[in-house]
Amino acid sequence: MSVGWSKGENGLVARTFTRDEVSVLESLASGLDETLDFVDRRNDDDVLSRLLPHAYDDAEDDAAEEFAAHTAARIAEGKQLRLRAVAADLQTPSGEAVPRHRTRPSPGIEVVLDDDGTQRWLLALNDMRLGLAERLGVGREDDEDGPRDRGPVGDVLDWLGWLQSGLLDVGMGVR
Repeated sequence: MSVGWSKGENGLVARTFTRDEVSVLESLASGLDETLDFVDRRNDDDVLSRLLPHAYDDAEDDAAEEFAAHTAARIAEGKQLRLRAVAADLQTPSGEAVPRHRTRPSPGIEVVLDDDGTQRWLLALNDMRLGLAERLGVGREDDEDGPRDRGPVGDVLDWLGWLQSGLLDVGMGVR
């Protein structure tokens, strides 16, 4: 299932996003980018804890804290750069965001990705999914119980997974 992603003969992956999809992705990317600014609070924020997990099983261990002190900011910065790249990819050719309010519907914006762009998007979508899942209280064990109604935010979480899966399939040449 490509969910709108397609791969051209030139190897580039493309998808046209609606205004609403652009709005959701920009909001999620921006919000997560801002959250990652507080990397020093990773022990107090469940989203940061999930995105920047401890390297060792015992999170209270001095070695875990020392390792995190040397790596967490750099890892968070890499995540932020990917989120900002996704937001930039969602801009119109003039560099302005797709207008949210128009009298006539806009077809949206086409995003075209090379291999590096595809990798950035996959990682950024994964971080958005993990952050949103953590805010919803969705854990790995919840997947075993099957789908359940989590409301509109849960629908966004499912959509992100669907979008990521489609990009992975097309990027890998599965579809």
